[in-house]
Amino acid sequence: AREDLVRLYARDFHRLDLAESQIEQLLQFPNQPARQIVRWLNMLADLHVKHGGTYEAAASALERIIAMN
Repeated sequence: AREDLVRLYARDFHRLDLAESQIEQLLQFPNQPARQIVRWLNMLADLHVKHGGTYEAAASALERIIAMN
C-alpha cells in the first residue's frame, strides 16, 4: 500500500518530496531482504528521473545500492 502511495504522490500530486519520504520510511523497516531494498532504491532513482528530481539525487540512490555490496 505504501508503494501505491509513493506512486500517487509522484504521479498525481507532483510531490516528489513526499514520495521520497515514503520510500525512506520503507527503507527503515527492519529485516528487509536486500532484493527489496534494491527495488525501493531503484524506484527512488526512477522517480527522480521521471518526476523532476535532479541527476545527483538519482545517482545518489543508485550509489546506495552499490554501497550495499
